[in-house]
Amino acid sequence: MNSPLVTLNEPTRPAGLLANWHRRTKRWWVRGWLLVVAGAALGWLHHAHAAGHPLDPLTANEIRTVRQVLDNANGLPTFSFFPSIVLAEPAKAEVLAFSGGAFTRRALVHAYDRVNNRFFHVLVDLNTRSVVSCIEQHDGQPPVATSEYLVADVLVRSHPGWQAEMAQRGIAPADVYLDVWAGGDLAVAGHDASHRTLRVLSFYRGACRRLAADGVNCKDLAPNPYDRPIEGIVVAVCMNDYTVTLESTHTRYPIPTESGDAPALRAALAPLATQGTPSYSISRNEVRWDQWSFRLGFNFREGLTLHQIKFQGRSILYRASLNDIYVPYARDQLNWSWRTAFDIGEYHLGQYANKLEPGVDVPDNASFIDAVAADDTLTPYGLPSAIAVYEQPAGRLWSRVDPTSYAREARGGRKLAVTWDAWIGNYIYATTWIFGQDGSIEVQVGATGTL
Repeated sequence: MNSPLVTLNEPTRPAGLLANWHRRTKRWWVRGWLLVVAGAALGWLHHAHAAGHPLDPLTANEIRTVRQVLDNANGLPTFSFFPSIVLAEPAKAEVLAFSGGAFTRRALVHAYDRVNNRFFHVLVDLNTRSVVSCIEQHDGQPPVATSEYLVADVLVRSHPGWQAEMAQRGIAPADVYLDVWAGGDLAVAGHDASHRTLRVLSFYRGACRRLAADGVNCKDLAPNPYDRPIEGIVVAVCMNDYTVTLESTHTRYPIPTESGDAPALRAALAPLATQGTPSYSISRNEVRWDQWSFRLGFNFREGLTLHQIKFQGRSILYRASLNDIYVPYARDQLNWSWRTAFDIGEYHLGQYANKLEPGVDVPDNASFIDAVAADDTLTPYGLPSAIAVYEQPAGRLWSRVDPTSYAREARGGRKLAVTWDAWIGNYIYATTWIFGQDGSIEVQVGATGTL
């Protein structure tokens, strides 16, 4: 009998840490497990069906199958966790030639051996239920794994140096919100540059954290922590040996006192009229509207992907997605200088997809598509209403006036929008693909949140 591939028990931590794990709501650790239960209750049955096209996103059952294959495989390293799993898309020629029947179905897994700092790409064939390859990656690190946010939180809160810094500022550690980041490009003194380093920032949450822990509903009292940074202190954590290093300027910066929340100042507008039956159709991830057709995809890393985009039957784009978001803060201060975030590559934004709300994120006439992601044990969970499709007025499509009769001929326009958004820390990123009746494609990428 094979031994389990994944060792879920972490090596010994400092005494008492497990009892002090904080329930973080910023990341999806708690949110994700709630969604697992909620997803079962809501009956997201279409996530379990077999893929019908080579580009269909991985289903929950396929993710479970991958985990079973890895657990039963012989000769693989022992992995600590799996930061990512995505569909290994077949070759373009195979996809274009597909007209039904069997097709290649593989998943690419990021697998990590934490203790030995080894990172692997594991390719799993879902048709044969076998490991195709396991290739060690000698350059770079996998994205931050979900369990690492909790581990880093515990390690920082138990560190005497960080506790002393909070005490010197007159701040109770329980009132601090810890924000875990990828380590950035700047080296940490005393850390091996080849090791896996995360950096942790501190924000003043306020007494609401303690009240909430006591069962008090203080939603209206909870300040936005991102508007109240505790500057002059950064904590670096080596995620291989759990070494903690305090980086401090020993300078006390004033902490803002504003709540950071947006008060409701504007009166609500009258609701917009929405049309009845939509002019588009969605069938097994294929969208057809006017003279457009394309396939919807979704993965753990990029979120929404579009495939085989055609206009009047002519191929326009084979694949489209938001590949990465680079955010260099470029401020010459301890809390800022190392922050050069790649929000998709370092954190895999797809797993943080928001549930889109009609009348808030999208019009009331939108159609919604659920998605599936997985935690770093390859346990799948649902992302309800992760993608929205809707029509919107486009004003004038074209117009002309006859020079002799002065008769006007005009056509009103309409557009089709496909959108999703995701939260990562203090930001929410939104990407919308807009298709016009004139054959145009517009891409809108926006950010909101605490900027």
